[in-house]
Amino acid sequence: VGAQEIDYVLPYSDYLAGNRADALEKCSIISQYCKVNKLGLKIIIETGEFTDLNLLYQVSRELIDLEVNFLKTSTGTSVQGASLPAVFTLL
Repeated sequence: VGAQEIDYVLPYSDYLAGNRADALEKCSIISQYCKVNKLGLKIIIETGEFTDLNLLYQVSRELIDLEVNFLKTSTGTSVQGASLPAVFTLL
């Protein structure tokens, strides 16, 4: 039947290095593609890489503003996976 949802990892290294607009633009392009093609979009943030919960909250709000369908905490490949504070921040 084909894909019904796209999982995309936020370019968190770019975002954390200060290239926030570039990272969000990539997410925006994926979001627009998904809308046009009637696909769900899950953005994986890799929350373990965010040491500042305020910044994690900020990126979460920015992604919600892009109308993504789901936010996910982690790919499971980072040394630090999802923490309870990160989960509560996304919620």
